[in-house]
Amino acid sequence: MGLKVENLSISFWRKDVGKIPVIEDVSFEVKEGEFACVVGPSGCGKSTILNIIAGLIKPDKGTVCVNDSCVYEPSSDRVIIFQEPTLFPWMTVLENAIFSLKAKSIKKKEKQDIAISFLKKVHLGKFINAFPHELSAGMKQRVAIARALAMDPKILLMDEPFSRVDDQTRFMLHYEIQQILKETRKTVLFVTSSIEEAVCLADKLFVFSARPGRVLAEYRANFPHPRRETDPQLGFLQDNISIVLEKEFEKVAKEEMDIEYVLTKSGVLVPFDRNLGSNI
Repeated sequence: MGLKVENLSISFWRKDVGKIPVIEDVSFEVKEGEFACVVGPSGCGKSTILNIIAGLIKPDKGTVCVNDSCVYEPSSDRVIIFQEPTLFPWMTVLENAIFSLKAKSIKKKEKQDIAISFLKKVHLGKFINAFPHELSAGMKQRVAIARALAMDPKILLMDEPFSRVDDQTRFMLHYEIQQILKETRKTVLFVTSSIEEAVCLADKLFVFSARPGRVLAEYRANFPHPRRETDPQLGFLQDNISIVLEKEFEKVAKEEMDIEYVLTKSGVLVPFDRNLGSNI
């Protein structure tokens, strides 16, 4: 039971260059109640994987199954939280959270109670009558999380949801999401470009190659939750994943900047022809 992805491949077409392979022969499993992360360089198809699982786009080949039922279209059992919170600006925090329950055949009072309970879980109980423009970026994302959880999906898909907030807010959100998911036991697939974020949050990690995205390695993070990115026990796993991804980041840098780049020992990308004196 859970999420099973088998032999997934997809290419996009661009008029100027033709067919562009995005992901290629990707297979992985996420068990029910697991928090899994896909970590990889920019452009490796992480968001595309989520969109396929959500039923928003169809792959060229391969299958996605949730609890042994194959995915062919969107469904409320799979909910995406995007980088941008996508709140309705004319609605209050409570109205935004309730909106996800519109299709459920339950009484208005029950919908309100469900929404408020999840808003309290993300510490927004005092802001239910506020409007999105009155909230910080982190608070807006917490509304989006509460709205998604209120739908009671089987799988929560998270597309780099903390990438647009400052470091301090991100650390706080990392701690909060671990606490919430420990209580709700949701199955989660979270994509990120940050190795530190992936190791901090995940029970299981899938490391993706540069485009076309493939699974290079799979790791388990057998550390108790909640964790923080600065926990020393996470360092060894972070280093292992960094080594696997080093060449992949170099490939992306070379492709995007059209210049040979190498990763120095400090982890900073430096053009080979501008690295004078570094070995002295």
